[in-house]
Amino acid sequence: MRSAAFEKDGAAPLVENFSSLTLTPEGIRINFQPYQVAPAAVGAQKVDMPLEELLQARPLLTLWNRQEN
Repeated sequence: MRSAAFEKDGAAPLVENFSSLTLTPEGIRINFQPYQVAPAAVGAQKVDMPLEELLQARPLLTLWNRQEN
């Protein structure tokens, strides 16, 4: 079960909360550290963000073998 305090502090818009990113073929995976957003008992926490959701931030599309428009 998730705690509101874990989510509030661990997902706050701070650089250190989003320091572990993985590029995937579909977009970006945000990897959270144990106890960052949930107790360790619930396992590793991660969020996948599709590239289409990131387009407004103008990512370097060549990283995904795509052409800039």
